[in-house]
Amino acid sequence: MGPFFSVCIPTYNRATFILEAINSVLSQTFKNFEIVVYDDGSTDNTEQVVSGFKDNRIKYFKGKVNKGRPFARNKCIQLSRGSWIVWLDDDDIMDKYLLELYREAIENFKRVEVFYLGKLKIVDLKGNGEIASVEDYFSYDTKLVNVILERSPIPNPASCVKKSVYSRFGMYDLEFERAEDYEFWARIFPEVQRKAIDYVGLMYRTHQQQASGMAFLLDTSYESLVKRRFIKKVFNYFKFSEESLYKLSRELNKVEDFFNSSYYLWLLGKTEEAIYGLEKSGILKGKETSYLSLMKKYLRLISYSPSSAIYMGEKLGLSYSYLALALSLKQAEDNSWKRVYAKAFVINPFMYLPGKVEFIPLSASRIVRVENNLEKEKEKFLNWVRDLGGEV
Repeated sequence: MGPFFSVCIPTYNRATFILEAINSVLSQTFKNFEIVVYDDGSTDNTEQVVSGFKDNRIKYFKGKVNKGRPFARNKCIQLSRGSWIVWLDDDDIMDKYLLELYREAIENFKRVEVFYLGKLKIVDLKGNGEIASVEDYFSYDTKLVNVILERSPIPNPASCVKKSVYSRFGMYDLEFERAEDYEFWARIFPEVQRKAIDYVGLMYRTHQQQASGMAFLLDTSYESLVKRRFIKKVFNYFKFSEESLYKLSRELNKVEDFFNSSYYLWLLGKTEEAIYGLEKSGILKGKETSYLSLMKKYLRLISYSPSSAIYMGEKLGLSYSYLALALSLKQAEDNSWKRVYAKAFVINPFMYLPGKVEFIPLSASRIVRVENNLEKEKEKFLNWVRDLGGEV
């Protein structure tokens, strides 16, 4: 018979943090657990740190090369033996009563399959921080739908998921190099019951090594894809009014998918607003902009002053600013330039400057993909944009 909980810790190059994370699990008052550490190809001394523990409840596995967060999470699930999986990021710290309280909640709410913390303590490395609260969606299916259109509904750190949920709904989608938890929650909610426990059970540590710390570089086409997939999932459960689709357009705008935001406005007959969004993205030239002269100036600036081109780009569309930023990073031999360039495609997936940077098609494919029945008119929309002089 396996343990009741599998505390799963996917990790990559976090030797400086993982010691405290594992110690926080070993100090739990509820003892029927295992710790599954999947090392996704670390190149630091993570393996030596974990090997220093002499507790047979710790199971350490290491991949040869780094394959990304969704792959590491899926390996944790496959290697676990517990009935319930509790996720712990390799830089966070559990409160010692967390597993005991989850066990009590599981006994008291038999039909719930996902538990999560109603409160988290968010701190920096000096211990300064605050308490963040999360709503309990135990009986709010309709409200939950609206929240998922905005953001990931619950925190992934310290979430507790019945392992059979992964058998029924599948594991983490490997396409999602980031936002894989958002995609998973959107996929399983509202079909499974969930419950928050009103308890500060985790210390969530913020630091410069976190991917979220470079938020302005992140490819937000993943969030756009989740929102548009979710529409397809819940279309038969809830009626989507004109107001709902207008809200979806606003939410897509927030993650800088101006293309699909404009598409939904066009679908609603709000053509002036759609045109404004396309102008903002750089797909359409602005009405009051001498586009050709600005473009020539922009290309000259890129060749000798990318920093100036960044500011210049905003007159052409935000995507041009990101392209200039990406090129300046490339000149500085900074590997993050590819992510910046990908973000330019999130805003304007059709942009391509031959001879300047290589084409990165993945973000574009996520943006232009038809993800639900409401997007079946995209070809007509593209033709409409072309008729307006759009670069598609």
